[in-house]
Amino acid sequence: MNRFKSYISLFKFRLSLTVSFSASIGFILPECDFSFLNFLFLIVGGSFLTFSANGFNQILEIREDSLMKRTKARPLIINSITKKEAFFSSLVIFIISIFLLFKINFLSFVFGFLAFLIYVFVYTPLKKKTPLSIVAGAISGSLPFMLGWVARTGDFDVEPGFLFALQFLWQFPHFFAIASLYINDYKNAGFKMIFSHKGKNLNYILSCVFSFLLILLFILPFFDKLGQIQISFIFSVILLSLSIIYFYFSLMFYFNRNSSN
Repeated sequence: MNRFKSYISLFKFRLSLTVSFSASIGFILPECDFSFLNFLFLIVGGSFLTFSANGFNQILEIREDSLMKRTKARPLIINSITKKEAFFSSLVIFIISIFLLFKINFLSFVFGFLAFLIYVFVYTPLKKKTPLSIVAGAISGSLPFMLGWVARTGDFDVEPGFLFALQFLWQFPHFFAIASLYINDYKNAGFKMIFSHKGKNLNYILSCVFSFLLILLFILPFFDKLGQIQISFIFSVILLSLSIIYFYFSLMFYFNRNSSN
């Protein structure tokens, strides 16, 4: 693995771009003055912040990653990047990211810094202690939408709250599916990613619960309760239909517990 590809892997480049995409959607939605410079700061700052969080996450989980099949080829495990190099590169881009977000406005700085802290210092260590780490991970992963909104408006209201709730609820079935798919890997590494009661895996039923809550969330656009977020009737129907399909697949996940589901 060459140096460039090693850093791409360390920073989880493609995953980080999806986070920046979420933030960009949050920035584009509000109906107010558009600042291209702030948009650029958001994309670069948001990407760098995610790169940094992923880098520190891999530094903290070197031992665990070495025990899992899907992560044992990561750059810190095969030593294509040293721990010191990973630390300083992650630190430098973290400082740059925080500076850029602060240049946008104070709320952007707050939400960006909060997302980083939760992911690196709450979600990462909690994975070895309790499946509640998934909640922390979902909170951190839901902040980019809000970050994009406050970067554009400098204000917080019902709209970013809706965007946060959307991404927050969506993540749980996604997390639970991954946890079930790689359950043996997680056990080998000592990660506690399965909610259980009296020996029963609760991830399956929780997937149904959260995907059903997503359906309820997508009923809100029909009542015009989303402030500046104007969603047409047709698009509201599409969103509601997609959430129902998501719920259907969660039910399939519950009743047919195999890797294809």
